[in-house]
Amino acid sequence: VVELPGVADEGGVRSLLQTTARLEFKLVRNDQSTAKFFGRIDKMLAGKITSLDTVATKDTNTVDADSSNGDSTDKRTADATDTNSKPSAGDTTGKRADSGKGKTAGDTTKDTSGNPYANLPEAEQAKAYQKDHPFTTLFLTQVQLDPEGKPQEIAYLSDDLPVGDYYFLVPRKTRDQIKAVLSRTDVRAAMPEDIVIAFSADAEFPATGQDPENDLFALYAVTRETELTGEVITDAYPSFDPQGRPMVLMQMNSDGADRWAAITGKNLKKRVAIVLDSAVYSAPVVQSKIPNGSSQITGSGDAKEANLLAVVLKAGALKAPIRIIEERVVGPSLGQDSINKGVFSTLVATALVFLFMVFYYRYAGLVADAALMMNILITVALLAAFQATLTLPGIGGLVLTIGMAVDGNILIYERIREELAAGRPLAKAIQVGYDKAWSAVLDTHITTLISGAILYFFGSGPVQGFAITLMIGLVATFFTAVFVTRTVFMLNIERGADTINFGQDRVNSGDASKRVSLDTP
Repeated sequence: VVELPGVADEGGVRSLLQTTARLEFKLVRNDQSTAKFFGRIDKMLAGKITSLDTVATKDTNTVDADSSNGDSTDKRTADATDTNSKPSAGDTTGKRADSGKGKTAGDTTKDTSGNPYANLPEAEQAKAYQKDHPFTTLFLTQVQLDPEGKPQEIAYLSDDLPVGDYYFLVPRKTRDQIKAVLSRTDVRAAMPEDIVIAFSADAEFPATGQDPENDLFALYAVTRETELTGEVITDAYPSFDPQGRPMVLMQMNSDGADRWAAITGKNLKKRVAIVLDSAVYSAPVVQSKIPNGSSQITGSGDAKEANLLAVVLKAGALKAPIRIIEERVVGPSLGQDSINKGVFSTLVATALVFLFMVFYYRYAGLVADAALMMNILITVALLAAFQATLTLPGIGGLVLTIGMAVDGNILIYERIREELAAGRPLAKAIQVGYDKAWSAVLDTHITTLISGAILYFFGSGPVQGFAITLMIGLVATFFTAVFVTRTVFMLNIERGADTINFGQDRVNSGDASKRVSLDTP
């Protein structure tokens, strides 16, 4: 059973799940050497050189070396730290209309004194630049010189390009032209042997309110060698960081965790592309070594994008393609209706438990009810702290913890009543009652906690939701049933109370003949 909450594009998800492509993790090589290679393609297409072979060998050996010089940044990061270093909309939207045209000397980040078109009229500079650069004028090139700075657009005015992290943004309308150039036999033969070119699966900068042909896609040079495949992924699901920004949580098995730790340790501040069927769905930056296989991919534009990435990771984790036998779609209204009914039933059950405890244990029942309210608040607060979503199975786990809390109070109260019936003073009866019930309450909670842990580690989806709510509730239940109620009773005794009603009409701690008074009708 595959559950995919929050999916809007059902057709796209269905296609992803049934794909036979492998999910691959590859290093990104958008560096100076890649930009220089694109510049040489310009020269070949413009007729300034007849072949790229004369310089290809040198670049094959320098791709890896140059890539270590720039600290990579991207719209997503692996591990817990986000980044805002993705080329902002302000850097690109104003230039989309001209993204396929030539760039003038003013577009470069270098000194214009090296501009070979400086002597031409301004109106002719763009035409001359485009004629000499038929390939690189099909897309925008930006370079980030400082890891903390913003990418700047750069022109190919000379072969002396700066060292840094490069971003290549391709308009939808020129994407096919770029693919055609890159698929030429002479270009492919001269391309460095250790890289391949891939495009982002979706537009990095959608042309909102404009012609969709102006959507900007990212172009990546990624390593031909695959660092890791999706088979090591055990789970992936969307969530939100403490600031409310969408992210994806990804978990790997033990083998994948060891390899992932080695990969992230060797490639700090570099980008790792998540590739499915030759399309890049994400290229997060490695912020730190990840030793346990549990990663946070942050920086998704919205919840929809995070959901899609989680689906991609899950699809790539499958050892075999899925054949859909049955498909059910639960709309938001139906899902909310189920949640509302679950909450209502929980409130009814809680109210009945409250009434029973008050009817049967009188004042002690009120204390148990107050502890139960504290138990529910602690459980919900811990769920919120862990950013857990309260689903129907989670509501079931919450109801079960309410029953466990009442069960613990009943065990303790019955022991206290036995001690009172035996003639012990009130304070001593409470102390002995809690001591005698301690082992039974502890054993009950530990065995149930073990069951919850087994469900969590070996279950998935709704089972894990039930288990996590149950385990959190058990911890809160043990605290409130054993410590909170006892503290309330001891405070009553310290303030001079000589009677506490545990279900009898009156318990008198000072007169042994009146310590237990059970009236019969």
